[in-house]
Amino acid sequence: MDFLSLPTEIIHYILKQCTVADLFAVSQTCRALRDIIQDEFLWLSKWHELCSTFGLTLPAPQLPQESTARCCRRLWACYIRGGSPPPTCPRCHQRTCPLDCLETFERRVTLDIGSKTSWLINTTFALERHPSVVVTPGVVSSRKVLPCLLCRHRRQLLGYQTASHVDPKDYLFVQRSVHSGNWCYNSSQQHILGDCSVVSIDSGVESKEFPLWSEVYGVLRSIEPGCRILSPLECFRGGEREAQDLGGFVGHLLEQHRMLEEVKKPGVSLVLCEPFGTSPKARQALVRILFEEHQVSRLCLVNKAYATALLIGLDTCLVVDSGLSNTVVTLVVNGAAGKAQHCPVGGLAVSKHLADSMKINGEHRYVSLSSLDSSSVKASCRLAYNITHEERCKVAAKRDIFVRYKSTKGSPILEKHSLGPELYLAPELMYASLGLPDMIKSLLEGLHPGVVRDLLGHVLLTGANTELNGFASRLVRDLQAILPEYKYSVNINTYAGGRSWDVVMGATRVPLPCTQSPLMFSRGVSHLPGSFIWLSRDDYILQGPALLNSAL
Repeated sequence: MDFLSLPTEIIHYILKQCTVADLFAVSQTCRALRDIIQDEFLWLSKWHELCSTFGLTLPAPQLPQESTARCCRRLWACYIRGGSPPPTCPRCHQRTCPLDCLETFERRVTLDIGSKTSWLINTTFALERHPSVVVTPGVVSSRKVLPCLLCRHRRQLLGYQTASHVDPKDYLFVQRSVHSGNWCYNSSQQHILGDCSVVSIDSGVESKEFPLWSEVYGVLRSIEPGCRILSPLECFRGGEREAQDLGGFVGHLLEQHRMLEEVKKPGVSLVLCEPFGTSPKARQALVRILFEEHQVSRLCLVNKAYATALLIGLDTCLVVDSGLSNTVVTLVVNGAAGKAQHCPVGGLAVSKHLADSMKINGEHRYVSLSSLDSSSVKASCRLAYNITHEERCKVAAKRDIFVRYKSTKGSPILEKHSLGPELYLAPELMYASLGLPDMIKSLLEGLHPGVVRDLLGHVLLTGANTELNGFASRLVRDLQAILPEYKYSVNINTYAGGRSWDVVMGATRVPLPCTQSPLMFSRGVSHLPGSFIWLSRDDYILQGPALLNSAL
């Protein structure tokens, strides 16, 4: 007898015995079954069945744009897709802790993805870092991220063999070695491809040869034809395709630092710092990946500039974030991030100009952007307070810099180079291309003079490029020249610590909806437009993408 010829009651009874995954698979077979499976009563019964199975007290879906079928699929993905459901809280005995339990026992994992280095603070407040670079195969059907050489290098340092009875993944989370660069690795060939840094590409564009990867791109293509080199930071500005790569990178970070199982616990929150210009499609796809594939219990998306203001405790300030490949200026007014402006110029421009100068002088044997983009080399550079004074010097003083290169034999090479005017000309060319004073002036136009004084009186510098010698004093001088009516108000706040990880440090201070923020005077706020938004697993199951309609 044909299955479709059975009475509707019997068909519904048979379908009730199927899992959610089976129901969605059956609905793809023919139009008649799809029409039968769309019955709201069928999915409502599956909803109550799933809630009783996991001991959930979720109300029935009531939003008109969210059908019960979609809510059941999200509930199944958040609780069953990983093989085992998320654990329950030992205190409140629920799979998603209420706010009163979080207020006392909450722990969090904070993640900031930068243009060169990604920083992670785990639940024990340990600061970890990882290179911000992703190498993915060119074949769309194979979406896995290639193995990371940094993790393999840690495994070799500790002397563990893959055939040992001890799982080497449990011992990968030690302090990084003296190798400070970023690595790419392919397990099929086991070739070290170079001491490389992040490469930024336009979202949705296939990979091509970039200056920073010029030494190794040919090797990459020979090992993995059609591979794509991505910057995770640029994936925030892409679509669903880039969000898949970004979600894989976030999962890789959590797994390598043993936080993937932690974020599934109901009392642990994942705080992710969002850069300027994050596209709505990438945000929605990333939230779906984090909740459904990584099964996080609670997620917070926080603006990077707002996190920097939280670190200092300022409710009105001007944040300048300059990293490896981009610079963002953001206005934070009354505890909320407002207007912002972006420029694709950063510290990599200094390395490019230094490399060009060394090649002109004939010192191009081992010169590469990755070897020049290091803190030891940048410490010898300076941004002149007055470039005219530097040009008046007839003979610029030579200074020795030591550059570490990666040899093809594996052992590093340390060579000495003598540079003169290049040490201040390279930062000057970068600063001229950046046009930072003009960016700040355009953002301040149209604001009340009192607000402008408050903003210029609290300028915060973050990002490794702002650590360049003379950067702060030069910026103060140029702002006083371009805004003479506010020349006595310009002040750059100084504080202890490095500017590369202060965003992730500030993100640890994002308030819970049940607590009071240093920048807010009310409790119970789960969403501050342009600054942060809190999302729980249960809210995502019930509302889905509609939860982000008023997000950052």
